Amino acid sequence: MAFRLCIFHRSSLSYEQLECQDAREKSIYRRIWAHLKAFKLKLNLFAGQLAKNDLSHFSRLNSIPSVNEEKLKNYEDGLKKLHFEFEHRFQDFSAIETELDIFTMPFNVNCEAMRSDLQLELIELQSNNHLKQSFLNMPKLEFNKSLSKVSFPNLISHAQKISAIFASSYIQGVQQRTPSF
Repeated sequence: MAFRLCIFHRSSLSYEQLECQDAREKSIYRRIWAHLKAFKLKLNLFAGQLAKNDLSHFSRLNSIPSVNEEKLKNYEDGLKKLHFEFEHRFQDFSAIETELDIFTMPFNVNCEAMRSDLQLELIELQSNNHLKQSFLNMPKLEFNKSLSKVSFPNLISHAQKISAIFASSYIQGVQQRTPSF
């Protein structure tokens, strides 16, 4: 029980948490993707630490005077299974990680490593200080709507596709929380 409490306490991921993040973080897409990547890394960290009998991130488990090594091995195996399941369920996101990066941080991507239809538009975008400032100060959807359809047709199309992926997940979460009358 102490193990489960530690894991849930450390790694809870909820729509409320995503919505209540720092006000400067305006993009729900970036927050969701960041939480997904962080959760995956935490699972690896926790499994590795349990393999070494390191309970530094398991305060409740660490408070138990003597923890059975067999139970620690079971917890480690459980974390590995959870990591595998997480990887399996979110494999679509892993497959489009580069595509997500183009949407969430287009000023940081390596243009040469991107699809050829986006390379020149990304170079133009990254070279424009006004657009960089707008990107930092606007919600991502508004920023993409503000782009010139003549200069950035492929980036706009790309942003619309990524938005559609996340919009359905976000709407579903909001509907689950909204009481029906």
